[in-house]
Formats: sequence, C-alpha cells, structure tokens
Amino acid sequence: YSIELARQWADLMAVTSKTGRALKAGDAWIAATALLIEAPLATHNRRDFEGLPKLEIISFAPSMHSSGS
Repeated sequence: YSIELARQWADLMAVTSKTGRALKAGDAWIAATALLIEAPLATHNRRDFEGLPKLEIISFAPSMHSSGS
C-alpha cells in the first residue's frame, strides 16, 4: 500500500463512476495495482476490467467486443 496506489484507486473509481460502469472496490484495487506497477492484469473476468484506460488485460475469456465468430 502507498499513497500512489490509493490515488490510482481513487482515480479509477471516479473515472468508472462517471462512465456508468463503476468498478467494485476490490476490482479497482487489483486494476490500480497493475496500472501502478505497469504490469498486465491476468483475469478470467475480462468484462470486469475492459475499457479501463491504459490497462493491458491478459485473459482467455472472450472479449465483450468480440464478434462471436
């Protein structure tokens, strides 16, 4: 935990709240950590994190933007 991590978390909560896709607090901590250390986020729940600015996601789950083909 650090002040920088707390600020990153708060920024994510504010940004996602404004877009109508608010993150759960726990998911925001995970995403904030990945962003702060500039690491990709590995998840099976891609949809929970899609659309977050500058976040690289690694997942075998289908993208919510896939065409389904």
